[in-house]
Amino acid sequence: MSLPLAFGALIAGLLLLVWGGDLLVKGAVTLAKKWGVGTLFIGIVIIGFGTSLPEMLATMSASLNGAPGLALGNIVGSNSANIGLILAVALLFMGHKHCPQDKPDWLLMFTASVVFCAILLLLGGINALTGLGLLVLLAAYLFISFRIAHTKDTPTEDGDVYSKLWLAAVALLGGFVALVIGAELLVKGALVVASWAGVPEVVIGVSVVAIGTSLPELAATIAAARQKQMGLVVGNVLGSNVFNLLGAAGFSSLITPLPDHVVRPDLLPMLLFAVVPALLCWQLPLKGRALGAITLVGYVTYIGWRFV
Repeated sequence: MSLPLAFGALIAGLLLLVWGGDLLVKGAVTLAKKWGVGTLFIGIVIIGFGTSLPEMLATMSASLNGAPGLALGNIVGSNSANIGLILAVALLFMGHKHCPQDKPDWLLMFTASVVFCAILLLLGGINALTGLGLLVLLAAYLFISFRIAHTKDTPTEDGDVYSKLWLAAVALLGGFVALVIGAELLVKGALVVASWAGVPEVVIGVSVVAIGTSLPELAATIAAARQKQMGLVVGNVLGSNVFNLLGAAGFSSLITPLPDHVVRPDLLPMLLFAVVPALLCWQLPLKGRALGAITLVGYVTYIGWRFV
């Protein structure tokens, strides 16, 4: 791909991401109202997992092409980007009016992060056997999230909805397709531009590819923020992070083992970012736009450090 085509792919990908994110959020809010569950659960299960498909596809593609550093870097980098970039931007857009999550939801995500890091550090990587274990944990996470959503009152926030259920389903499907295609175009264009820098594959994985494949989450988050759907925002981040750690890593390890040494410097930043969603519900003076600004500065500093 030539440089002009790369810039064209970047622009087309961005437009598809914005359009797809808006469709996805409206369809998800409609489903939440029809099914009688909160937007947090819809954000975790439907939007969070759906917008993580580009991460999984990019990770599996990297594994198939013999680039485990790129694969694992994309997983860890995407999780840091989901909070350091995406949640931070949402907080800058919306501020903070109320606690948009429940402790079990954040605790499950943080536990998955700790387990993932422990497997990498203690076992030296993720092989097919541990990958199967991660997939089992993913199934358990889905079951627990569903039970939590149906054992407590989880009202759906106000927002734009479709009048018919089939319209919501079409919007969801169309949004997913637009997000996947948009992310693919944007990542390919970004890789062509970034290749001129000549940086290692793991650095490209935790930065360019991670941010690129996280753009569906960013597009969905901005769309949700515009509609004041903070439950969708936080649910999107939590669900996407869990899917990356358990799903993308689990499936990719079935193709080729994922070594730990390539991402060791990135594990601590990922865990630190994983604490940020919990701060939204703690009685601390640092909340809302201030927390978003500090988190965003921290993420930009982290990416700059990795390139240096």
